[in-house]
Amino acid sequence: MRETIPPGGEAELTVRVIAPIAAGAYQGRWQMFGPDGDPFGAEAIIDLVVPFDEPTALTPDQILARIPTGSDPSRVALGEGAAWVTNEAAESVSRIDLDTNQVVATVPVGNLPRAVAVGHGAVWVGNLGDGTVSRIDPSTNSVTATIPLDPSRPQFGTQPSGVSTGAGAVWVAGGITGADHGIIARIDPETNQVVASIQVERWAAQIVATDDAVWVTHSVTPFLTRIDPSTNAVSAKLNLECPTMGLAADDMGVWAAGVGVPVLYRIDPSTNQVVAGIAIGPHSDDVALGLNGIWVTSGPENTLTRIDPETHLATDVYSVGRSPMGVAVSQDDVWVVMSDENSIWRIRP
Repeated sequence: MRETIPPGGEAELTVRVIAPIAAGAYQGRWQMFGPDGDPFGAEAIIDLVVPFDEPTALTPDQILARIPTGSDPSRVALGEGAAWVTNEAAESVSRIDLDTNQVVATVPVGNLPRAVAVGHGAVWVGNLGDGTVSRIDPSTNSVTATIPLDPSRPQFGTQPSGVSTGAGAVWVAGGITGADHGIIARIDPETNQVVASIQVERWAAQIVATDDAVWVTHSVTPFLTRIDPSTNAVSAKLNLECPTMGLAADDMGVWAAGVGVPVLYRIDPSTNQVVAGIAIGPHSDDVALGLNGIWVTSGPENTLTRIDPETHLATDVYSVGRSPMGVAVSQDDVWVVMSDENSIWRIRP
């Protein structure tokens, strides 16, 4: 609407402000300009704060167990009747019995094991240091195959930072030293062979396979990649405005945690559109689905956050141990790796 205002006259202007998606303090400034481009009048300034709930301590009865693991634990996966924790410095995987909360086996694997997934009757471990995937037989607690992701470059090949099982395969995400792209390797669990290598954006981080899509975060570029498992081709590349790390997905939603920006994105897999941005703790590391919410670990503030998928709000923010990293959810419990404590906590919130 245009309105003519005489010299010295007054007019009332209304500005609708949409709060940023990340928690923090912000300031907005507005200035009026004449037709000649020169500013006039006073600046309009607004200060606003997007809150993030202060964490609360877990009660003693909510912490079912603090279980020692190997040195420098990183990720956890549940399946085959156990919790499996990768220990990067110890080059091993700890098997934890779900009934006793005890480590019942320590399995040597490759160099710098980080990512872990369970599926196809096996435990799959991505070894960052040597570019391989170890296959563990849970019936014997031993490695039955060591799969190189790039046999042509054994010392400088793909560095696997994410592993997932689904859509009939084992999927491995990784970066390539000195390259301007990342690689997604598709492994056939029947043959233990890489049957497809899919080029994606640089430094693929975490990966999740659902029935009809494979999703990949990227830790240095602001993209989320979608792969069609029926064609092994990239079917969508979403610009999320910041790099992402932690990832979880099902048929209802895809959840990706920002790197450096304290935000959790929700993407609708039917439209490939971002439908929500949710304030979380800074430098979040991992995301898991289940137990009435989405669970996110955040390292610097040592927090575990539960997000309500219906309201897109943080319903619980808990203080946990030092440097929480990997998170996994069983029917009743949340498992959180505490890297600086060389342990994993079993929590019943």
